[in-house]
Amino acid sequence: MLDQTEEAQQAASRFPDMPFLFAVTTTAFAGFLDAIGYMQLSGLYVSFMSGNSTRLGVDLAQGNMAVVFQSGCVIAVFVLGAFAGTVIASQFDRPSPAPILAAEFGLVAIALLLTQAQVGFAALLPVAAAMGLQNVLHHTVSGADLGKSFLTGTLFGIGQALAHYVCRKGRAAAAIVQLACWLAFVAGVVGGALVITSVSLRDALLLALLLLALVAVIAKCAIR
Repeated sequence: MLDQTEEAQQAASRFPDMPFLFAVTTTAFAGFLDAIGYMQLSGLYVSFMSGNSTRLGVDLAQGNMAVVFQSGCVIAVFVLGAFAGTVIASQFDRPSPAPILAAEFGLVAIALLLTQAQVGFAALLPVAAAMGLQNVLHHTVSGADLGKSFLTGTLFGIGQALAHYVCRKGRAAAAIVQLACWLAFVAGVVGGALVITSVSLRDALLLALLLLALVAVIAKCAIR
């Protein structure tokens, strides 16, 4: 009987491109939602907490307590999402994206319902929680940790992987996959920005649910 590591290696050999495709699509999805959040929350993000933390500090210094409250709420629900995702993942012996994606789908659906209630910035708090959840789904492809919704580490990884390649201490593939993930995030941001300037928040979140369903299909093929 094969152990879990051997099963994972065999799955990777059968579907060599699927984990990479899954990581890229989840990153693009994060960029899509981040653009929507940024344009609806007056410069706050739903996945990029470094930017929100900087904004929190600046607004604290300037005494903009209303914005401080909003930034603090977004950061808090993101952390709560990361906590919930980790707890959910720990309940399974083998890595399974299905329960995490199901929880994400539910949170985006709640955000969609909240837009109808006209509750202001609170409508997008479930989306920030969903992004915290999503970071549990990251994968290692060619030595690169992909699929997270924060990109500073990815950009650092590109430079580091290139240095390792030049020094003959690593492969170019690590830099290539990290670059592809960064480009996917930017492409997702472009898509999200174009959508939210063309349709309502409600319609943008409906499209997000469809995209998340696509991510789930890719996940089913990527992880067996």
